[in-house]
Amino acid sequence: MLHVVVDGANVVGSRPDGWWRDRAGAAARLAGSLDAVLCADPGGLAAAVGGARVGEGDIADGDAVSRAGGGRIILADPVVVDGVTDEAEAGAPSAEVAGPVSVTLVLEGAARSAVTNPASAALEIVRADRDGDSAIAARTLALAGAGEDVVVVTADRELCARVRAAGGRTTGPSALRRVLDHPDR
Repeated sequence: MLHVVVDGANVVGSRPDGWWRDRAGAAARLAGSLDAVLCADPGGLAAAVGGARVGEGDIADGDAVSRAGGGRIILADPVVVDGVTDEAEAGAPSAEVAGPVSVTLVLEGAARSAVTNPASAALEIVRADRDGDSAIAARTLALAGAGEDVVVVTADRELCARVRAAGGRTTGPSALRRVLDHPDR
């Protein structure tokens, strides 16, 4: 099973749409979008955020890939490093995502009061007692420690390092936003 852990604050904050005026409302909209995609096309969500492969090298675009032990995780989209598209890897197919997907949305601060009622059993809402990063790192450690495949959606570099140290992978919010904003693609 692919476990996708979403850094709610980071994903919500990735777009300047007024979320800061109503953090709980923004978190509820994100939860609703995740729920709708999970109900309609969980495979599309899994492919968008978890259909990555590991390659060689080092890159800088945190939204497309993440550093992982000297290697890199490359999504099916073209990868741009220092303004140059890596054509050889741009056309590479993404890995098949086997089995079901589960999504954990971690909310913190004022977003914890978001009113959510997911229809999909694959969506879990975690309301972090303290900071969301610690909850995400702990969840990753528990799942990866049990041999599960974990992808955390965040652009927070410090959290990315914690996730990789715990045995998980990362991808940036744009990978998730693409499927949430255009679920038919």
